[in-house]
Amino acid sequence: MEEDGTMATILVIEEEPQLLRLWREVFEDAGYSVYAARDLAEGLTHCQQHPMDLVMAELPAAEEEDLAMLHAGKLPKAGQCGVGPVR
Repeated sequence: MEEDGTMATILVIEEEPQLLRLWREVFEDAGYSVYAARDLAEGLTHCQQHPMDLVMAELPAAEEEDLAMLHAGKLPKAGQCGVGPVR
């Protein structure tokens, strides 16, 4: 929960439609505002349009270079999306 009493905003990036729908439902049922994307490009678009508190992503190895660019602050504007691996 944010300091002003609102729930955090979460972006879920998942290429499997069933899992994307499941995660969205889980977080929305818990009261979070959720954006869903099927790939990193769609996720970056959401990040550029809306501030996110958390990005949950399961990305294929082919997108590692894009993820490195995001982590380096090249995409999107710094402060709009933080990136770090969860293992």
